[in-house]
Amino acid sequence: MFKRKRNTALIKDTYNDFEERLRWHLFFSFTHTDDNSESYDPDYEVPHERKGKPPVMPPYLELGLQKDRVFVNQTICKIPKEDNLTPFKSIAPRLNQIKEFLLSNNYVVMNTDKNLGIAVSHRTWLSDKCLELLNDEANYRKLHPLTAIGELDNKCIHMEELAGLAQNHLHDGKQIAKFF
Repeated sequence: MFKRKRNTALIKDTYNDFEERLRWHLFFSFTHTDDNSESYDPDYEVPHERKGKPPVMPPYLELGLQKDRVFVNQTICKIPKEDNLTPFKSIAPRLNQIKEFLLSNNYVVMNTDKNLGIAVSHRTWLSDKCLELLNDEANYRKLHPLTAIGELDNKCIHMEELAGLAQNHLHDGKQIAKFF
């Protein structure tokens, strides 16, 4: 990874976000204990603006959060100040050296298909393999743009139907329906 300047605000913001999420999680855990309540699954989280302040917890939890906050702030205070006088000396090659090497050898760097890291390939090999795959009519066929739009519209209709089924028939279907 590339060297970055120390950012204590990032630590503080991350802790504040954690505390807010924990407060809401505990609030809903304490208030929705019956079997008919909807559960929350972070896998189906839909980004949204948070409304309202997070709830105040019972005193024993508030004390724990206060001690956590003190610990985070003390840790931030112990982070040494960065002096800009001594430049960072990395043993990694400079970006322009990497770029020059890749261009002069006609290499391409890309992610692997199973997220196992990166792969370096010749540009021509990559291009040939992509064209070979796309020209294989057993895997692909060319669609007229109107046909493609029709297929996409059909998929949208099916997703809306699936969302309706999830909301109507699953115990906690409201969140999954919104996700769909």
